[in-house]
Amino acid sequence: MNYNNSKLLLLDEHPLQVLPELAKLVGLNEALFLQQLHYWITTYRDHHVTTGKYDDHYRDNNFWVYNTVKEWQANFPWWNVKTVQRIIKGLEDKGILITGNYNKYGFDKTKWYRIDMDKLYFNLGKAKAEKELKEEAKVKKVKERPIMEIEAQPVYL
Repeated sequence: MNYNNSKLLLLDEHPLQVLPELAKLVGLNEALFLQQLHYWITTYRDHHVTTGKYDDHYRDNNFWVYNTVKEWQANFPWWNVKTVQRIIKGLEDKGILITGNYNKYGFDKTKWYRIDMDKLYFNLGKAKAEKELKEEAKVKKVKERPIMEIEAQPVYL
């Protein structure tokens, strides 16, 4: 492999990264969307911290990102608009994505977005608890099996 050609597909631009645990919890596309939203929210928050100024992204004690669906789709050019709409609706339905409208003009229907971190972490805790219960049930089931049945299992090498 000629590493001079590595720049064709490998990380000369900012990568989109997502933690596997988040992807397992909400789905890969949803995790990518949330991660990108989190990136922009922290960018606005960090700007506030360094300048001491609130900009128009701060409303109701939260930092928000406002975009049209087409603008979101530009962040993820491999998704079509319908996919972006489906991802947003699914996250809204789960209560993880909060949307609002703080636009100056009534005709402007651009949505504002933020993550409900309490709901996200509640769902994470719930998923972990369910996983632990399943694991406990498996262990209990194995312990309750008769010894003869366990010994009768074939061994493959």
